[in-house]
Amino acid sequence: METFRPMRESANAQAFARISGAEPVVVDVQCAIDVVPGMSPNIILTSGAPMTWERYYGGQRAAVLGAAQYEGLAVDASDAEDKIRTGEIIIAGCHDYGCVGSLAGIYTASMPVFVVDNPVSGNRSFCNLFEGKSPFRLNYGVYNQQVKVNLIHLQNDIAPALGRVIRESGGVALSPIIKRALHMGDELHSRNTAATLLFNQAVFPALMQEARKAEASASVLYEYLSGGDYFFLRLSMAASKAASDSAHGIEGSSMVTAMAFNCHDFSIRVSGMGDEWFSAQLPPVAAKLFP
Repeated sequence: METFRPMRESANAQAFARISGAEPVVVDVQCAIDVVPGMSPNIILTSGAPMTWERYYGGQRAAVLGAAQYEGLAVDASDAEDKIRTGEIIIAGCHDYGCVGSLAGIYTASMPVFVVDNPVSGNRSFCNLFEGKSPFRLNYGVYNQQVKVNLIHLQNDIAPALGRVIRESGGVALSPIIKRALHMGDELHSRNTAATLLFNQAVFPALMQEARKAEASASVLYEYLSGGDYFFLRLSMAASKAASDSAHGIEGSSMVTAMAFNCHDFSIRVSGMGDEWFSAQLPPVAAKLFP
């Protein structure tokens, strides 16, 4: 094994340089079908390494079934089950399509996504939008009329205006926001207050331009941007994905370039090991999560 050590160290140094040198920039918001490579109308992306349908259970399974109904691929959950089993609806992993998912991590063709470019390495990543403060969310495994209405609102009202504001801003560099937010007390998972405010500050001039052209849409967008501190989480996820993917595929590198979980397994992908996933079953959790 010592024979390969110099090669591995050199490869890992290259991988580390790519990650640390990444400069992710959010450049747009578009429907997944229009920007995600390989996306098609009958594909549903979800978190974690790919699995057979029989292994999905609980909230993640419910989220996939809800996504099929939302996208119009199935009339109800039973119909969705049948079409998944026959291959009419395809379930795939987010990471294999350049996406990163929160919890259930659901993507369908019509759903809006952040488009994040890393011009240093020339790669691109995607993340879907924060669903808002409601406890009823598709990424939590819930699909009902309230969730459907909210997803339509994101798709028809929020995404077009947010895309215009980001484009009017010339894109928004994410690394400077992330660095400042960390110094201000964010950890960019459960605490995103500073990062969300810094992003809002960065797009404020463009938001004012939007208000002059379309006051109603600007007002709705402002309410969304200021309505939840978790807004920036999806951008930090996409930025991390862009940085990590830039280090993937380096021969001899043992750098982990993706970590993902689904309802069954925790999985990693290694830079020098191609697109193979290495998975282990999640241990049972014995915890008192709510009083």
